[in-house]
Amino acid sequence: MSGRRLRPNQDPVIDRRGGWWGAATASLVVLVLAVLIVRAWPPLLEADQRVDSAIHTWALSNAWAIDASDVLQTMGSFRVSFWVAAATTVALLVFRRWWQALALVVIAALAPLITDGLKPIVGRARPVWEQSLGSEVTLSFPSGHATAGIAVYAAAGVALGSLLRNASLGAIVALAGILLGIAIGLSRLVLGVHWPSDVLGGWCVALAVAGAAGALFVLPPAPPRS
Repeated sequence: MSGRRLRPNQDPVIDRRGGWWGAATASLVVLVLAVLIVRAWPPLLEADQRVDSAIHTWALSNAWAIDASDVLQTMGSFRVSFWVAAATTVALLVFRRWWQALALVVIAALAPLITDGLKPIVGRARPVWEQSLGSEVTLSFPSGHATAGIAVYAAAGVALGSLLRNASLGAIVALAGILLGIAIGLSRLVLGVHWPSDVLGGWCVALAVAGAAGALFVLPPAPPRS
């Protein structure tokens, strides 16, 4: 398993145990949200409605936010995110980062599949607005774009950042990927095509898979307890 570790100056801030804990925590959040949505828990539904309504009202008076969200929506689509994941995987293979490449493929492929599988189980309808800013025909929970934002862009940013010898520049690249991934999820709220808990659920699906894949293929073992 030692061959899976990153080089000393590129060790992540968490170890394998932390990856599993992160995966378990994110999975629990997804499960709780799904149960509350299926049971139509009033506090959650009311909070979703209030936040979505406030964001929708704000978006209607900020055309730049709608334009930016349209771009982010395209970036989060499969036809774009697939090539981002593929190009990043190729870069990792060129640098012989075999385990990182495998982890990225697992995250980018498995997280969206889980999201697509959860949608019909939860069966949540999307928001409907009198002044619609976007249109989707699939079910709402979890958000596929939010999932792709973390599973592809955030993961790719971290992976590409690890290839750079300059630690500061690598951190900037990783942070840029993470922020872009988060922005893709938030764009779904601006366009009014998802509830906030849908976006949170999509992020957590991706984080759950990322934590498990990291623990399996990339993260170093936890130090022995004294």
